[in-house]
Amino acid sequence: FFLAANRLLIPPIMGATFAANNNKMSEWIAAMKKMKVPTFIVVPFSVVCRFFPVLIQDFKEIRRAMKFRGIGINSMDLVKHPLLTLEYIIVPILVSVENTSVELSAASLVRGLGSSNSHTSIYEIKFKLQDYLLILLLILFFAIEVI
Repeated sequence: FFLAANRLLIPPIMGATFAANNNKMSEWIAAMKKMKVPTFIVVPFSVVCRFFPVLIQDFKEIRRAMKFRGIGINSMDLVKHPLLTLEYIIVPILVSVENTSVELSAASLVRGLGSSNSHTSIYEIKFKLQDYLLILLLILFFAIEVI
């Protein structure tokens, strides 16, 4: 199961990581607007994609503060003192998550993502030669697989 799941999950995860690292959030939003994706999908998508880096940063800050206070959380401490782990890590993360989500949602709406008016973008979103070649390659692979 582990090998089969990895074989199926690694390509999409690699593709998503590549796409996330090489494109800005504003490019994603411009592309989704060009594809006429509904606003109720665009706004949560932008909030979620901006949320995870903030969550990772908050977790690192909590870990650093714990080390500074001499509180070491490792796998053995998790087994020995599960309630302390909840108190020292989970509670601050939950408070941080709530504050961050409210701030990111407000920032997205202030930027006008929820507006029904037409949006402008500095990014030119159009198909290029490599896009057509990739689609052709995918169609060929699909056809070969079907045959």
